[in-house]
Amino acid sequence: MDSADLAFLSANFTVSKNSAHCPTLRCTNFTKNELRVVPPSRPRAVFPASATRACAKSTTQSLTAAEASVKDEVDKALQAIADATNEKEVEKLRVAFLGKKGSISSMVRQIGKLPAEERPKYGATVNVAKETVAKAIEERKKTIAEEQEEDDEWIDVTMPGLRPRKTVGRIHPLNSTMDIALDIFQRLGYEVVDDPDLNREIETDYYCFEALNCPADHPARDMQDTFYLDDSKKLLLRTQTSSVQIRYMQQNKPPFRIVAPGRVFRRDSVDATHSPIFHQIEILAIEKMGNLNLGHLKGTVDHFLQKMFGENIKTRYRGRSFPSRSQVWK
Repeated sequence: MDSADLAFLSANFTVSKNSAHCPTLRCTNFTKNELRVVPPSRPRAVFPASATRACAKSTTQSLTAAEASVKDEVDKALQAIADATNEKEVEKLRVAFLGKKGSISSMVRQIGKLPAEERPKYGATVNVAKETVAKAIEERKKTIAEEQEEDDEWIDVTMPGLRPRKTVGRIHPLNSTMDIALDIFQRLGYEVVDDPDLNREIETDYYCFEALNCPADHPARDMQDTFYLDDSKKLLLRTQTSSVQIRYMQQNKPPFRIVAPGRVFRRDSVDATHSPIFHQIEILAIEKMGNLNLGHLKGTVDHFLQKMFGENIKTRYRGRSFPSRSQVWK
């Protein structure tokens, strides 16, 4: 501001001291206009370096105290879990320490009281504490269950009759065996085909025989082998799960690998190795020519048998054929 500006202000404005903090410039020529002078901002406080170091030291002590509090609560929880004698007590401890309002879960709220740079470290400490207590709870529940199971195995020979089991029912041995076998093939990349539209127990002559290159005079189509459901022999109980191959190939394009489990039916007399109703697992793998060969099939069979019956099992392959009746008569 130069001397001309000062002269202009002096000639046209007067200072009204209405307030010590907010003096007013009143325009002498325009009485309706007032200009408020903004007082200068207060100077920013400058703290000495010693005070800054003291503040940082106070923050570190606050974080250390918070972590110590978490550790104390974890020690308390672990001791209480170890002293629990049944699953109900363990569950109450889980709610008390890890529940929505549990003592350890509530410690997360302390994060807001710490500086931003310290919050990740404290949050990690609380997470580790929760995982430690949760693991201790699971292990204690498992130990209690094992101890209870050992107690249940004790039998009082003076009691009459049989003691009822705690659990009712078990998986049927056939279903259990089938599940194990399917799991082996699924780990090899095979898709399980158990859709009722594709995997049918009542089949037609076409899907069960003709489409599988079994002509009308094939020995497998004799009455003693197949359960036909009508006089025309066009509807039957399937004798093999191979019919799933045809239905799947009609709706899907290669490459693919499928495994088809299911029951099959044949007119066999019951003995140690035969039954009119038994189960099969069908596998089919189709790739571009040259990607699969007989060695892959043998390797798949060897792998399945080793996983099913043990790694030391030995396999032997023998070539067999199923000639038609006309070929046999020749």
